[in-house]
Amino acid sequence: MVAIRSTRKPYKFSTIDCERPKDGFTAGRPFPFKVGPSQCIRILTSVHGLVCVGILKSVPFNVISNAEYCDLILWNPATDEYKTLSKPLAFSHNDCYNTHESLFGLYHSSWDDDYKLLRVTWHPKVYIYSLKSDSWRKVESDIQRTRLHYFSQYIWGPSVSLNENLYFLEHVGYTYSIMRFNTKTETLKVIATPFSENQRTSWLSFTILRDGCIHLWVNTVINPVPLSSENQLWRMEGDGIWTKLENSTMILCDYPIQYHHRLHLMRNGNLLTYDRGCVYQLDMKTHNKDLCSYTTKTMRVWPGGKYIETMVSPNQYANK
Repeated sequence: MVAIRSTRKPYKFSTIDCERPKDGFTAGRPFPFKVGPSQCIRILTSVHGLVCVGILKSVPFNVISNAEYCDLILWNPATDEYKTLSKPLAFSHNDCYNTHESLFGLYHSSWDDDYKLLRVTWHPKVYIYSLKSDSWRKVESDIQRTRLHYFSQYIWGPSVSLNENLYFLEHVGYTYSIMRFNTKTETLKVIATPFSENQRTSWLSFTILRDGCIHLWVNTVINPVPLSSENQLWRMEGDGIWTKLENSTMILCDYPIQYHHRLHLMRNGNLLTYDRGCVYQLDMKTHNKDLCSYTTKTMRVWPGGKYIETMVSPNQYANK
């Protein structure tokens, strides 16, 4: 997983092994691409060892909704190779590069052996960037605007790729659902969750856990003082067919775990989280929270920065 060290400029990045978090963060390394003194970096999405980052100008918080990325870059942290994406046509530039209402998903298209970047806006408008052709195109969406007219209030989880589909967890108010993008038909579909409007639900995090199915961790507050919460694991079999698994637990938290960033569901069943410079391993059976690594509070970690090291090159189509 990639983390950005933002204590001073120029920016540097570190990585941490999500299955061996006690090894800690690696020493900071400079980014191979240029980041200006008045710019900052966001990690957006990743696949097959490629990480998509956005470069934007530092702007006041109250005008962030009008900010745009200066550049979008595909980068392999293992090899330091990178490619700056070409800009779309002027009429669609704001849709693709606006920093607000950002839904990005990176995937590999097997039928044409191409890496593609999905961008969905609140309208919703759908755009796809092709690494092979280094170009953007617009895709028609049949989702009604009334379904997403509060899109600006949405919180999106990182994308998960499974069986030529991208899945995103969407959250607005107390409503939770999953957005599915079929990479073959290039269509969107909204999938309901069984806990969509439970006001005690404090957070959800999802991952591919086992058996080739999407799984959701659901945290529901039982008592506010002292804080106790119930964790449930749900499995989705087909679109919207949910099964609650038996290994739900109760956790007594000394600090509200729902405020942690959920980074990774480990192979041993523990949950890796991050908060205020600390990486924790949460044992879902014993309820123990173990501090794995500590760094500065200015270290920025995004779940979208999780990747598997590969030698995939973002410039592989340059000479073809």
